[in-house]
Amino acid sequence: MAKRKTAIRWGFAAALIVFAVVLLNIYVNREAQVLARDMIAAHFHSDVQLKSIHVRLLPFVRITGEDLVLVQNGEGAKVPFVTAQSFEATTSFWNMLTRTRQLHHVKTKGLVITVMRHAGQEAQPGTRRKVPDFNIDELVADDA
Repeated sequence: MAKRKTAIRWGFAAALIVFAVVLLNIYVNREAQVLARDMIAAHFHSDVQLKSIHVRLLPFVRITGEDLVLVQNGEGAKVPFVTAQSFEATTSFWNMLTRTRQLHHVKTKGLVITVMRHAGQEAQPGTRRKVPDFNIDELVADDA
């Protein structure tokens, strides 16, 4: 009888932990999506347009997205300077806790980079909140 109660308690504790991890992952995933958009906007000093972005935190950090468009203001006209059909970035969970985020591998499909000459120095757009900077170790562009 005592063994059964102990087994029930352990089962209940395990179910509670799994439930808490799932809820935490859902909440953090939503916040991480906003943070990822803000980090891209701050790093490239641009407006970010995305069809979708998904952030998975476990077992490692994986950020995937579709239809990425980075738009910089150029002499009154909004000019897209980076577009990608899809992208995937991976890193370790611990790397995301450092001051400068380190993305190990970024893979893009349909990457197009447009370089424009600016007549003068423009003021860079500000972000809504302070976001961490990031570095990319490796960038692979398929179908570019």
